[in-house]
Formats: sequence, C-alpha cells, structure tokens
Amino acid sequence: MQSPDLTQLYRQGLAHQQAGRVDEALALYRAILVAKPGIPEVLFQLARCLSDTDPTAAEDAFRRAMALKPKEAAIWQGLHGVLTGPARVKLEKEAARAAIPLGSEGDAKPILAALAQGRLEQAEAAALRLTKLAPVAFWPAFALGQVWLAMGKPALGPLEAAHARDPFHPGARLALARACMAGGRPLRAEALLTGPAMPPEAALHLARLYRDMARPEEAVALLRGKGKVDFVPYLDKGDEVVIKNTDKIKVSGKKMKDKIYYHHSGYPGGLTETRLADAMKKDSREVIRRAIYGMLPKNKLRNKIIKKLRLYQGEIEEK
Repeated sequence: MQSPDLTQLYRQGLAHQQAGRVDEALALYRAILVAKPGIPEVLFQLARCLSDTDPTAAEDAFRRAMALKPKEAAIWQGLHGVLTGPARVKLEKEAARAAIPLGSEGDAKPILAALAQGRLEQAEAAALRLTKLAPVAFWPAFALGQVWLAMGKPALGPLEAAHARDPFHPGARLALARACMAGGRPLRAEALLTGPAMPPEAALHLARLYRDMARPEEAVALLRGKGKVDFVPYLDKGDEVVIKNTDKIKVSGKKMKDKIYYHHSGYPGGLTETRLADAMKKDSREVIRRAIYGMLPKNKLRNKIIKKLRLYQGEIEEK
C-alpha cells in the first residue's frame, strides 16, 4: 500500500475490526480493493471478517491472498479454519508438501479440555508436541501459554507469540494480561485489560490489578486536591495521604537494578550513586517520598504539601 490514503483506510479498518465493528471494517477493506486490487494484507483481513458470516467468500479471499503470498503461514491457517471435510484434508496435504505447518482450534481443543480437567502434565506434553509441529500457528502457542499459566510457569513467551499472531483474540489478550500481572509488568497488563472487545472476566482481573497497584500519581492528585470542585493550582486544597506496605512496591522492567539515584555533595569527587534496589533496602519510604516529591509542582507549595504524606513500611499499627 503506497498511497497514504489507502494506508489510513487500512488502519481505520483494523481499528473497526478490533472493536468488533465488522460491517464498517468490511466496507473499508472493499473500498481499498476497488481502488487497488490485489493487496494481500487487505484480502487477508477481509477474509477474516467474512469467516463467520460467509465462509465461501472468505475462502475466495484467502485463496486470492495465498496466490499473492504463497508462503505466508497465517493465510494458510485462516483458509484451514474456514474449510471443512475433504477440502480441509486436501489443504493439510498441500501444506505438508509446502512445509507450512498448520495448527487449528480443533487441534488445541483436547489440550484445553485436559487443562480444564486438571491433567496439567498431560496437557503440557500435548501442547509442546503441537508447538513443535506448528511453531508459527496461533492455537499451539495459545494452548501452551494457558497450560504454563495454570502450572505457575512463566508463560509470557508463548502468549506473546500468540498475541502477535492474532492481536484481536480476546482470550489471548486476557491470558497475556494475566501472565504480565504474574511477571511484574502491570502497565502492559493494564493496557491489555482496558482494550476493546474484552470478555467480562477482564473487569475482575483489572480490579485485582488496581487493588495491587497503587500509583504515585494517584497520591499526588489526592495531596493536591485535584478531585475537588474548588481546586485551584495556587492554593493547597489537598488531603492527608497515608501509604502503607512501601516495602512491597513493584516496578516495571529492570528498573530495580538499572535505575540509579545521583547525589552530589558539592565538593570535588562528591558524586554518590545509589541503585533503586539498594535504596529500597535502606528505606523504601524515602524512595516513595522522592518519587512523589518530584511530581509535585516546583513552587513554594511543594514543601507544604509533602508534609501531608505519611509512609509506613508495613501495616499501620493501631494505638
């Protein structure tokens, strides 16, 4: 797609498709193909939109895309999903001759059934076998990620692969969000859980994520009183804020060992470097205080506002 207008239409179609507005996406894809026929990416997305409502038209679009990109595994897998009976068996033989592995939902159903019955080791073995047979397919990676998630193993690898192959699949996005929560990546989990067309249980996981993840900017808003109707930036209208369990804070990525605090005494050679992990061991309350202090407005109110912040390394002791 060379034309900027067609590229914009294609992006709009993807957005409609992700949000579940299939009719709007179909109209945009068809308009693109009228202006410039033979774009494999558009044909592929058009076929995906038609898979549930018009399998015959979807098959035609998949085959037109396959003629343009005969080695694209995702197109083969999409066509494999809409075909039934002898046509499906014929395509599997063609894929085997072309060395293109196929992994359909039907192949993953026994694995997911074993997972639901609690036969985790059997499900893991079957998922690993299917992943070796179809390393570029969506369903083997998704099934393996679900199994590892249930076993408590790091499942980010297979679930990231499944999400990359089908970014619109709500089950894959939900499973990847759960893996991100378990792997200490709350911001990525939040982005996945707040996306469009998510299943109802996503709200439960999002509530659990917010319960475990209190952000410094929320404390800043309370300290400044930004939620009050009489808020003005030049007056102190905030409330007292209490933060407990500062020893249990979580940071994304590798910040715990890569983030460095610098302090200079003002004398030659007086530069001191402190890693976040070392600062947490020394006093986790000071880490939170410095983070919130840096978010407050740089004026005379800052020292007054920060005095209303109370920090506790553990639970608050009743007196």
